[in-house]
Amino acid sequence: MTETIKDRIWQSTAFFYRDQLGLSQWQQLTEGRVGRQYETHMFEQLVRVVGSVCGKRLLDLGCGWGGVVLHAASQGANAFGIEPEKDRVTIAQELIKEAGSDSAEVRQGVGEELPYPSTTFDIVTSYQVLEHVRDPATVIAEVARVLKPGGLFHFATPNYMSFWEPHYKIFWLPLMPKWLGRVYLRLRGRNPDFLGHLKYVNPLSVRRLLRQQKFTFVDLRQQRARAKLRDKLARWFSCVPAPKSFAKVLDSLAAPLFFAVHTCFLNRDQEFIATKDGLAQ
Repeated sequence: MTETIKDRIWQSTAFFYRDQLGLSQWQQLTEGRVGRQYETHMFEQLVRVVGSVCGKRLLDLGCGWGGVVLHAASQGANAFGIEPEKDRVTIAQELIKEAGSDSAEVRQGVGEELPYPSTTFDIVTSYQVLEHVRDPATVIAEVARVLKPGGLFHFATPNYMSFWEPHYKIFWLPLMPKWLGRVYLRLRGRNPDFLGHLKYVNPLSVRRLLRQQKFTFVDLRQQRARAKLRDKLARWFSCVPAPKSFAKVLDSLAAPLFFAVHTCFLNRDQEFIATKDGLAQ
């Protein structure tokens, strides 16, 4: 990455974190974006979940500066990215040219109108994007359209039923009305303008939208948290006859409470793997 491109990403990101959101840790966050730390982390998560992407056709929805696209292309995928902001598209295209990749492409567009034929992709990814789109339902319908039979949709998005606003990075009431949120932000000395741009995605709304498109899905954050709970229950009741069976029964009984407390209100972030044909693996 040339110094010129780094500077352009730095200026854009610093303006967002420092000037729009008023974050005290803006410099650290900006450095992370320039270093593509989040994109690298999510691509690694993708590979853990779906395995190798070599030979796959992959679309990253809301690709920003093309970090996931470049990672996927470097691993043998035919990688495509869609991004609405023209300046980010230009930078992504320059980075692809700099990398000398002939299997990566980024173009300007929106998730509600993906410029690809139906059943084009093996994998669609989208990381921290659904809360920014105009219509999440239409975006997920478009993802379902462009996926091949058996294709996978891996995405992460905030949980607005939790007590946290991930952009302003402050305590937040679950699904706080926007008018109240604006008052609250002003009282805290923050600019509320960005709030109007956000959609309050949450575990209930995301599940509903996936079911509407006949997706089968796994909530990976919930799955990991419940696995830890099962291990703890097994240890706690290790002295009970048939401890594994007993712990399994307790886990089943606690499942609705776990979903209501942990998944809906305590977990700040959502991560799903979804497919239209059979169970996601």
